[in-house]
Amino acid sequence: AAEPRRRLARGDSSFADEPAAPGPNAMMALLTPSGGSKYLARYLNAASVLTAPKVDDRQPENHEARAFFRALAAAWSDAATLAAVVQNMPKDSEIMDEHMIPYGLADILVAALTKHGAHLGASKALLRCFAQLTAFWFDRQFMDMPEEDGDVGLRVDAIIAAGAAQPVRKGTKGHNTNADVAEYGLRIFGNLAVGSRHSDKLMATDALSGIFAAIDAHENNEMVAEVGCVALGNLAFGSEERKDTLIKAGASGRVATAMEKHKGRAFVCECACLAFSHLAYGSNSRKDRLVREGAAPLVIDAMERHLDHTGVSHHGCSALMALAMGSDERKAELAGAGALERIVEAMAAHPRNAGVAENGCRAIGNFADGSDRHATALMDLDAPRAIVNALDANGGGNGHHSVARYGCYAFATLANNSDVRQRALLQAGVSARVMQAMHTHGEHERVAEGGCLAIAALASGKGILCDGLIADGAAARIMSALDEHDAPGVAEFGLRAIMALSLDSTPRISQLMEAGVARRITRAMRTFTVGHVGVAVHGCGALWNLSNGNAATRDQLMVAGVAQCLVTALREHAKDPGVAGYACGAIKRLCKFSNVHRETFKGAGAIPRIESVIRTHSDKSIKGKGQQARRRLKSRRLSLLAA
Repeated sequence: AAEPRRRLARGDSSFADEPAAPGPNAMMALLTPSGGSKYLARYLNAASVLTAPKVDDRQPENHEARAFFRALAAAWSDAATLAAVVQNMPKDSEIMDEHMIPYGLADILVAALTKHGAHLGASKALLRCFAQLTAFWFDRQFMDMPEEDGDVGLRVDAIIAAGAAQPVRKGTKGHNTNADVAEYGLRIFGNLAVGSRHSDKLMATDALSGIFAAIDAHENNEMVAEVGCVALGNLAFGSEERKDTLIKAGASGRVATAMEKHKGRAFVCECACLAFSHLAYGSNSRKDRLVREGAAPLVIDAMERHLDHTGVSHHGCSALMALAMGSDERKAELAGAGALERIVEAMAAHPRNAGVAENGCRAIGNFADGSDRHATALMDLDAPRAIVNALDANGGGNGHHSVARYGCYAFATLANNSDVRQRALLQAGVSARVMQAMHTHGEHERVAEGGCLAIAALASGKGILCDGLIADGAAARIMSALDEHDAPGVAEFGLRAIMALSLDSTPRISQLMEAGVARRITRAMRTFTVGHVGVAVHGCGALWNLSNGNAATRDQLMVAGVAQCLVTALREHAKDPGVAGYACGAIKRLCKFSNVHRETFKGAGAIPRIESVIRTHSDKSIKGKGQQARRRLKSRRLSLLAA
């Protein structure tokens, strides 16, 4: 259960007196010609700022917006009065979007902050306005605003276009000793950086110095720590260059300090885990540095300490997922610190939360990928049951297709290269969940890809396991995936699954042929062999296995056009040992007792391609398969037998 959050204190209305500022003409000079000046001018009169202008069609229709603009105009020359006025800015998103932003509000507020930035009260009130304008739905209640957020993107774009970043940085940095100013400035930068569209512009205006100044001045302030981590995390989303800049400038150290000083506060830990996950995603050198700086034990401790908090579990799993990508040494260090236990515990504690489920599955997949030790450890922790529960709780709606995708990926990495784990996974009901995921989310390419990969991994062991997969409908699901998605990833893993299911079993080969594998294989290979060695390898491997069936099966394959597919694969990827071995083996088998098939291959140009394999490869097995295929194509004895 989420702990209650402290509501933000309202800005106070008592400000230090300040000499009167220049009048409206000076204010107009500060506004950009194409921005707010042409609108706010309607509320100004050179003779007296208090003279009400004539209302015309170019003014906002909403009376609250009109009153606010009039009050701004009247208070423009006095910082304290202006500060009091902006605290009453309308907060309804519809008024903001339709009656304020289109009438130049962003330009006006930027001009006001530029003009009165030296005044603490004015800066605080104006920064609060920017924080409110850029607040997304999940933060609006903490800014004393209605939950409906309207078109935040439109407002963010207008504020960036008005040049807000630099005056916001100056205001935040100039008054960084005030906790409210620090908090509002950090909220603004965090909101402006959402989605990374404007992050490079923020970095170019040295927003980082303002962020660091605010964080450093208030290390012991919980709310500043929270929104500071959000700002750094949002800036770290996307660009590798920006992540590197942040790490080198000391962002990770500040996130770590926030977690250390506020380890008992779930929301700070959640936001710090978010920042670590964004900083870690990508470069191995950054991941290594984060681990050296102690990010891993902080995340692991936070996940254990706040197990009942969905946000910490969600972003903690995300951070561990990112840190686990790449280095086996790093995986071992993370696992030794308790990462595997925390991930499985988080998924078990929050099975219905899609964020925890998705990132937990991704983390399990990354730890198990290429590591028998970690895959076995995760099996011992009952990770399959956690994944199954996550899929059951989140798999029914289209909105949770990512859970299905990464659940299948996790199953695949856990199953890889282990009959024992494959059997345990199937006993846990994994096969049915993979088929359900592919059925429910079949329109999503990545789910189809992950499902085919999972089937391939589960089918790579004992034949009895393959029989169970076929019985659960694996063949139909693979065919649907190949039909639905004209994509190289689906083609590669679909062919890989067919290859695994067709190994050493005439009954399964017959079932696959009845399901229509021949035309799916030829279509996939014709489309993707050129430029995609994975498709070529697994296509040739599938044909190598299928051609071990009966004569009728070989005839069906030849009618589907596999001869040209195999020759093309050899032409494009002759140096690849998998393509060379499987293709030559398939050609040899397909020509068995068939002069017609032999002539088809010769006509397709198979012999020169096979001879290229023999010359290229020193491996005795591959060279031997090439020599056997060539002998079979040239054999006179074959002609007599065929006759």
